[in-house]
Formats: sequence, C-alpha cells, structure tokens
Amino acid sequence: MPYEELPEPLRQLGDSNLDFGLWDHGKAYSKFRQHEGEWTRNIKIVFSLERENCDVKAKVDLYKQMLRHAWLVDKKYIKDQNDFIEELKADLKEGNKHLLRRTGNTISPEDDFYIQVADENEIRKKVETLVEVWKLTREERGVEQASEVVQEEEDADLN
Repeated sequence: MPYEELPEPLRQLGDSNLDFGLWDHGKAYSKFRQHEGEWTRNIKIVFSLERENCDVKAKVDLYKQMLRHAWLVDKKYIKDQNDFIEELKADLKEGNKHLLRRTGNTISPEDDFYIQVADENEIRKKVETLVEVWKLTREERGVEQASEVVQEEEDADLN
C-alpha cells in the first residue's frame, strides 16, 4: 500500500517508526537506518524473553495494524505470516471490500490479500495490477478530496 493510503494514525507515527522488521513472529524486532548523505548505518535489535518486552509487543501490534493494509504479498509471505493472517482475516476481508469499492469494482481481490503472487513468473503482471489499483485509488481519493473542498465551501457560504 502506498504511504499516503495508510490511515492517518499510522502516518502520524512517521517513517522511522514504521520502518522495522519482526523476527520469529515477535520474539524480537530490528530497525535499520542509514543516515542520508553519510556512510553511517545503525541497526538496533530488541529482544523479548518470554514475550515480556513491551517494546517488542508494541511493534507486533503495529505490524498487525500495517498488515491489515497490505495490498500485494507472495505465497511465501502468506505461509510465513499465517498466524497473523488468520488472526486478522476478518479485517483483511473488510479491507478488500473497501478497496474494491474504491477501485469502482474493476479489480477484484484475489484472496485474503488484494493481490497475491504465486510464483516469480507472475511478478510483472501483478505489479502492473498493483499500479492500476494505486492509480484508481488516487483518482478516487482526488474526487473525494475535491468533494470535501466543495462541501467546506458550501458550509462556509451558509455561515
């Protein structure tokens, strides 16, 4: 999903808080940062013993929030993340319904995730589909934003 499509509460967290990786389904997380224009690279790994570290738990919860908004995944990802996917299945289905409406019912979801890659031969076609979904949602968001501006102007005229 493009960054601008993330829900506002996630975007407000900022890029650096959203840029992390979970290890072994939440037993640890890592953050990797390369400072712009510098050779300096930092990696931070935070472990949780018996899942007691609240920082790791917070990252797992954040990961689940972001997973609800994934548009394209491959079969290996689905297999590896099956526990999280099963837990979020209802939210994924609702997200797909919402995205289907936003694309004008022109591109249907393929399964739990909107676009799924089964093998590397499909990648080009699936990325093209992803770009088309992105274009349709941008167009829809532009119309939505334009109607909000018109509504605000109408409300201002009434006052």
